[in-house]
Amino acid sequence: MSIYAEEWKSFHPGKWCDNVNVRDFIQCNYSLYEGDESFLCGPTEATKKLWAQVMELSEQERANGGVLSECLRGGRGSR
Repeated sequence: MSIYAEEWKSFHPGKWCDNVNVRDFIQCNYSLYEGDESFLCGPTEATKKLWAQVMELSEQERANGGVLSECLRGGRGSR
């Protein structure tokens, strides 16, 4: 019986099996994708709504000459 779950069996083993080693994992398991973007789907409605907010705030920042506001004490709701 293998100590590795079924999901890990398709990966090539390396140093990453015994230690946290992202570089080795990538080096052992990277393969070039030569397809196109047809597998991607478009943005969701939530993403479109969020992006519209980002664009509006970016426009406000430019009109304001930079940052809209800043909190010098730590974060939202800090006093």
